[in-house]
Amino acid sequence: MNLHQGSKVRYEILPEGLLIKPIDTAEKKHKWPYSEAQLLDGVTEETAHTDELATLSDNEWPY
Repeated sequence: MNLHQGSKVRYEILPEGLLIKPIDTAEKKHKWPYSEAQLLDGVTEETAHTDELATLSDNEWPY
């Protein structure tokens, strides 16, 4: 199972008992190449085209 002191694990309490699984390194949180701030750097109302947002008609609105 390749567990050692300090290993990260996931556990579940089941009717049959305690289930302990190691957290696979592939399951770690994904590191995105850019932050939200970097992606939005330089975006303005004009470059985001906020003036072109569509207005929903009555039959498009779900409620």
